[in-house]
Amino acid sequence: MKNDRKLNIYVVSIVLLLLVIGWLIFVARFPRMVANDKDYLSYINTKDIGQIGDLLGGTTAPLIGGLGVILTFLAFIVQYQANQQQRDDINKQRKDWENEQLSGRFFELLRLHKDNVAELEIRDEGKNEVYKGRRTFMAYYIEFEAVYRVTLFRNSELVEELRKQVNVDCLAYAIFYFGIGDTVRKSVMKGLNHAEKIVASEVLADLCLAQLSFSDDFNWFSRRYGGNFAFIPFRGHSSSLGSYYRHLYQTIKYVDGFSEKVVTRKRKYDLVRTLRDQLSEFEQLLLYFNALGFYEDDWYEIFTKYRFIKNMQLEYLPDNYPDPIKKYKTEMIKLWLSEDKAMFAGQGDITHFVEEWAKGNEQEYTKIVAAKEAREKERV
Repeated sequence: MKNDRKLNIYVVSIVLLLLVIGWLIFVARFPRMVANDKDYLSYINTKDIGQIGDLLGGTTAPLIGGLGVILTFLAFIVQYQANQQQRDDINKQRKDWENEQLSGRFFELLRLHKDNVAELEIRDEGKNEVYKGRRTFMAYYIEFEAVYRVTLFRNSELVEELRKQVNVDCLAYAIFYFGIGDTVRKSVMKGLNHAEKIVASEVLADLCLAQLSFSDDFNWFSRRYGGNFAFIPFRGHSSSLGSYYRHLYQTIKYVDGFSEKVVTRKRKYDLVRTLRDQLSEFEQLLLYFNALGFYEDDWYEIFTKYRFIKNMQLEYLPDNYPDPIKKYKTEMIKLWLSEDKAMFAGQGDITHFVEEWAKGNEQEYTKIVAAKEAREKERV
């Protein structure tokens, strides 16, 4: 942009210079043009000088006036471009400043995230530390899987009409998150429908019995539902995971909230990827469970736009738990078609998904492919 402006000024200046040179040539040859004689100097005498001067002045005055207008216009253009350049410089300084602010704030939030992870811990019955830091998510995973299996089993005992009314994913995560104490009974149970209350009551009874027999005979629960615990389970984790997930979500939204005119999409993705790289496979699994349990809509864009659970180990999903490949299938296909990138590291070959989706969305498929080909031509 800056070079284009300079080029425009140079072009106008050259044109103006040519006009001035042409005018000077015209003035120098004017007497000869008037006299129409080779030796035009002989026609210049004191008698005719006044008439020639009047003719010269009358002829050149419009040209001089026109040049004055052109010069004024050029001065206006130069001033306008100078003002435009100043605005661009100010916008660039503001953009650079906001990028610096983003980097500084983001890495401070990243440090706080690491501190939150480091503070996580699970203690056994004797208050001895069993899990700490990132390893706690392995324990969370084992516990949630057990709660999910109990919930799935109790729901399967209902008649089909009632069974369809139970959101097993949300119910299981709520019990895992709040534990089997008064919080679930007083708060969570109020928001459940009749079928979910039946299942929740059965699940809470099973988990209470398992917790009471933890020290004596816990093997019956492990044999039936799985889960080998080195700590008393089902006491809830809202106090630790609540702040962890809120901070994680706010950090991502802070980056995502910047306009792409100030922070490019690639830079925002790179920053969020830096945060994603801090999460272990089990952290991403628990985040997926948390999203489906409480805030699926809030996390949807983050999961798809930033591929935030890309490294989640799909083989560790509990049986019958919603498959993220199917859940985010449309966005996964669009990403693959437009950028040749995988939504999930373990998604494998999705050709059959793409072909099936393309048949039902021919116009959108054609549009995505055409846009990709256009970008590739621009790169060449």
